[in-house]
Order: sequence, then C-alpha cells, then structure tokens
Amino acid sequence: MLPITALYTAILALLMAFLAYKTATTRGKEKVNLGAGDSKIMEKSMRAFGNFIEYVPMIILLMAMLELQGISPDLLHTMGISTVVARILHAMGITDTMPALKGRFVGASLTLLILVASAGYLLYISIM
Repeated sequence: MLPITALYTAILALLMAFLAYKTATTRGKEKVNLGAGDSKIMEKSMRAFGNFIEYVPMIILLMAMLELQGISPDLLHTMGISTVVARILHAMGITDTMPALKGRFVGASLTLLILVASAGYLLYISIM
C-alpha cells in the first residue's frame, strides 16, 4: 500500500473535480458548447483544468515510485503538499482570481521544480 501517495491522489482528485466543475459552469454561463468559442473566460478555465491534467498524473506516478523505493515520508509529504499548493496557485493565477505573476508563475514554477527534482531523485536512486 502507498498511504502517502493515496492521500495526495485523493486531495488532487478533489481539486481536479473542482476545476472540472468550474469549467462546466463557465461553459454554461458563457454559452459555449464546444471549445472556448470567443470567450477568454472559457479559454482560461479550460487551460486551468488542462494544465492540471497535463502535470498532476506524472507527479502522482513519481510519488508512487518514490514511495515504493522507501523515500522519507517527510519528503513525500513535502512533495504532495507542494503539488497541491502549486496547482491551486496556478489555477488562481490563470483564471485571474489572483495576479498571474503571483499565482500562475509561482504555481507553474513550483510544479516544474517538483517534477524535475522528483524525477532526478528517482533516476538517482534507481541507478545506484
């Protein structure tokens, strides 16, 4: 069992459901049936959800692989908490809930840092 990865997978799945809900309700408000239409609001909502889907599955997979390798629980929790915070900041920044520089940039940068650092560490422990 992978209890730490399971915890953050559940939290991130709830965040994903929230972003999907926001995209669906925005679609209704903006009266856009398919794609973004001419709506910048719809486009931003779609990208917040899409970007989440592009990065989070790989981070969850990396967390699972690292947990199976016996990585420190503290490091896994740091990775999980950081991922949740990064994805919330990114979504808030891209949808203009907060300034993009504070949200989108910090969220995207933190996500990339988590991805590269965890992949590098997994590579290191796999070949040593």
